[in-house]
Amino acid sequence: MTHYVYIATSPTLLDWSGRTHGCPAVKVGESWNPADREIWLSGRNPRGVGFVRPCAGYSDWKVVAEKKVASTDEGLEIEAIFKTAFDPANVGRTGSGETDIVLLPEPALSEEKIAGLHPLIRDLYKMARSRMHVPERERDEPYVSDEEREAQRDVDVHDADRRDDRGENQDRSDRDQEDGWYYED
Repeated sequence: MTHYVYIATSPTLLDWSGRTHGCPAVKVGESWNPADREIWLSGRNPRGVGFVRPCAGYSDWKVVAEKKVASTDEGLEIEAIFKTAFDPANVGRTGSGETDIVLLPEPALSEEKIAGLHPLIRDLYKMARSRMHVPERERDEPYVSDEEREAQRDVDVHDADRRDDRGENQDRSDRDQEDGWYYED
Protein backbone atom coordinates (compact mmCIF):
# COMPACT_ATOMS: atom_id res chain seq x y z
CA MET A 1 0.00 0.00 0.00
CA THR A 2 1.23 3.49 -0.84
CA HIS A 3 2.30 5.64 2.05
CA TYR A 4 3.45 9.23 2.41
CA VAL A 5 5.88 11.14 4.54
CA TYR A 6 4.35 14.54 5.26
CA ILE A 7 5.29 17.85 6.80
CA ALA A 8 2.46 19.71 8.51
CA THR A 9 2.40 23.18 10.00
CA SER A 10 0.04 25.10 12.19
CA PRO A 11 0.02 28.88 11.71
CA THR A 12 -0.60 29.27 15.44
CA LEU A 13 2.32 26.97 16.27
CA LEU A 14 4.54 28.84 13.81
CA ASP A 15 3.67 32.15 15.47
CA TRP A 16 4.40 30.64 18.91
CA SER A 17 7.68 29.02 17.84
CA GLY A 18 8.79 32.22 16.13
CA ARG A 19 8.27 34.17 19.36
CA THR A 20 9.65 31.43 21.63
CA HIS A 21 12.47 29.84 19.63
CA GLY A 22 13.03 32.35 16.84
CA CYS A 23 12.48 29.69 14.17
CA PRO A 24 9.58 27.74 12.66
CA ALA A 25 8.33 24.45 14.10
CA VAL A 26 6.86 21.76 11.86
CA LYS A 27 5.52 18.26 12.36
CA VAL A 28 6.92 15.38 10.35
CA GLY A 29 5.03 12.12 10.06
CA GLU A 30 4.08 9.11 8.00
CA SER A 31 0.57 8.35 6.80
CA TRP A 32 -1.30 6.49 4.08
CA ASN A 33 -3.52 9.57 3.56
CA PRO A 34 -2.10 13.05 4.33
CA ALA A 35 -5.53 14.71 3.92
CA ASP A 36 -6.99 12.50 6.66
CA ARG A 37 -3.91 13.11 8.81
CA GLU A 38 -4.41 16.89 8.50
CA ILE A 39 -7.96 16.51 9.79
CA TRP A 40 -6.79 14.21 12.60
CA LEU A 41 -3.99 16.58 13.67
CA SER A 42 -6.52 19.41 13.89
CA GLY A 43 -8.55 17.46 16.45
CA ARG A 44 -11.32 16.11 14.26
CA ASN A 45 -11.93 12.50 13.34
CA PRO A 46 -12.08 12.13 9.54
CA ARG A 47 -14.62 9.33 10.02
CA GLY A 48 -16.72 11.61 12.23
CA VAL A 49 -16.84 9.29 15.25
CA GLY A 50 -15.15 9.80 18.62
CA PHE A 51 -12.93 12.41 20.23
CA VAL A 52 -9.50 13.26 18.89
CA ARG A 53 -7.07 15.49 20.78
CA PRO A 54 -5.45 18.08 18.47
CA CYS A 55 -1.71 17.74 18.09
CA ALA A 56 0.13 20.09 20.48
CA GLY A 57 -3.22 21.68 21.29
CA TYR A 58 -3.48 23.51 17.94
CA SER A 59 -6.46 22.97 15.65
CA ASP A 60 -5.27 24.68 12.46
CA TRP A 61 -2.86 22.15 10.94
CA LYS A 62 -2.14 22.09 7.20
CA VAL A 63 -0.04 19.53 5.31
CA VAL A 64 2.48 21.62 3.35
CA ALA A 65 4.72 18.88 1.93
CA GLU A 66 4.37 15.21 1.16
CA LYS A 67 6.50 12.53 -0.43
CA LYS A 68 5.14 9.26 -1.76
CA VAL A 69 6.95 6.15 -0.48
CA ALA A 70 6.53 2.46 -1.22
CA SER A 71 6.03 1.18 2.32
CA THR A 72 5.45 2.12 5.95
CA ASP A 73 9.04 1.14 6.80
CA GLU A 74 10.47 3.47 4.16
CA GLY A 75 8.20 6.26 5.40
CA LEU A 76 9.29 5.73 9.00
CA GLU A 77 12.95 5.75 7.90
CA ILE A 78 12.57 9.09 6.09
CA GLU A 79 10.65 10.50 9.07
CA ALA A 80 13.50 9.45 11.39
CA ILE A 81 16.12 11.02 9.09
CA PHE A 82 14.16 14.29 9.02
CA LYS A 83 13.78 14.32 12.81
CA THR A 84 17.51 13.74 13.37
CA ALA A 85 18.48 16.45 10.84
CA PHE A 86 16.76 19.18 12.86
CA ASP A 87 16.39 20.09 16.54
CA PRO A 88 13.34 18.77 18.39
CA ALA A 89 10.81 21.34 19.58
CA ASN A 90 9.54 21.31 23.13
CA VAL A 91 5.94 22.48 22.94
CA GLY A 92 5.25 21.76 26.60
CA ARG A 93 2.73 19.01 25.91
CA THR A 94 3.00 15.28 25.71
CA GLY A 95 0.86 13.02 23.66
CA SER A 96 0.54 11.63 20.20
CA GLY A 97 2.63 13.45 17.64
CA GLU A 98 4.22 16.15 19.79
CA THR A 99 7.59 14.32 19.74
CA ASP A 100 7.56 14.58 15.92
CA ILE A 101 7.68 18.39 15.97
CA VAL A 102 11.04 19.82 14.95
CA LEU A 103 12.52 23.30 14.60
CA LEU A 104 13.70 24.32 11.16
CA PRO A 105 16.68 26.67 11.06
CA GLU A 106 16.05 30.38 10.61
CA PRO A 107 16.90 31.90 8.20
CA ALA A 108 16.06 29.21 5.66
CA LEU A 109 18.94 27.02 4.52
CA SER A 110 20.88 28.15 1.47
CA GLU A 111 21.08 25.91 -1.59
CA GLU A 112 24.56 24.87 -0.50
CA LYS A 113 23.32 23.75 2.92
CA ILE A 114 20.28 22.05 1.41
CA ALA A 115 22.68 20.04 -0.78
CA GLY A 116 24.33 18.89 2.48
CA LEU A 117 21.05 17.40 3.76
CA HIS A 118 20.28 13.71 3.35
CA PRO A 119 19.04 13.15 -0.24
CA LEU A 120 15.74 11.66 0.98
CA ILE A 121 14.70 14.83 2.83
CA ARG A 122 15.93 17.64 0.56
CA ASP A 123 12.72 17.92 -1.47
CA LEU A 124 10.55 17.68 1.66
CA TYR A 125 12.48 20.51 3.29
CA LYS A 126 12.29 22.76 0.21
CA MET A 127 8.59 22.08 -0.34
CA ALA A 128 7.77 22.70 3.33
CA ARG A 129 9.70 25.98 3.46
CA SER A 130 8.08 27.26 0.29
CA ARG A 131 4.51 26.56 1.49
CA MET A 132 4.75 27.53 5.15
CA HIS A 133 2.64 30.20 6.76
CA VAL A 134 4.66 33.34 7.36
CA PRO A 135 4.34 34.39 11.03
CA GLU A 136 2.47 37.63 11.58
CA ARG A 137 4.57 40.74 11.58
CA GLU A 138 3.71 44.27 12.53
CA ARG A 139 0.94 45.35 10.20
CA ASP A 140 0.71 48.73 8.56
CA GLU A 141 -2.11 50.93 9.73
CA PRO A 142 -5.17 50.50 7.51
CA TYR A 143 -6.11 53.31 5.14
CA VAL A 144 -8.59 55.73 6.69
CA SER A 145 -10.60 57.89 4.31
CA ASP A 146 -11.39 61.57 4.90
CA GLU A 147 -15.03 60.70 5.61
CA GLU A 148 -14.00 58.17 8.26
CA ARG A 149 -11.64 60.70 9.88
CA GLU A 150 -14.38 63.34 9.95
CA ALA A 151 -16.90 60.90 11.43
CA GLN A 152 -14.36 59.88 14.09
CA ARG A 153 -13.71 63.57 14.87
CA ASP A 154 -17.46 64.10 15.39
CA VAL A 155 -17.64 61.09 17.71
CA ASP A 156 -14.61 62.33 19.66
CA VAL A 157 -16.13 65.83 20.04
CA HIS A 158 -19.44 64.33 21.18
CA ASP A 159 -17.67 62.11 23.74
CA ALA A 160 -15.62 65.05 25.01
CA ASP A 161 -18.80 67.14 25.43
CA ARG A 162 -20.45 64.32 27.38
CA ARG A 163 -17.39 64.04 29.67
CA ASP A 164 -17.42 67.82 30.23
CA ASP A 165 -21.18 67.80 30.97
CA ARG A 166 -20.75 64.90 33.38
CA GLY A 167 -17.88 66.72 35.12
CA GLU A 168 -19.89 69.94 35.42
CA ASN A 169 -22.88 68.04 36.81
CA GLN A 170 -20.67 66.28 39.35
CA ASP A 171 -19.09 69.58 40.44
CA ARG A 172 -22.53 71.19 40.80
CA SER A 173 -23.77 68.20 42.79
CA ASP A 174 -20.73 68.30 45.11
CA ARG A 175 -21.17 72.07 45.74
CA ASP A 176 -24.88 71.70 46.40
CA GLN A 177 -24.32 68.86 48.85
CA GLU A 178 -21.78 70.99 50.74
CA ASP A 179 -24.31 73.84 50.88
CA GLY A 180 -26.89 71.43 52.22
CA TRP A 181 -29.05 71.08 49.21
CA TYR A 182 -28.82 68.69 46.45
CA TYR A 183 -29.55 69.71 42.92
CA GLU A 184 -29.41 67.46 39.90
CA ASP A 185 -30.04 68.35 36.22
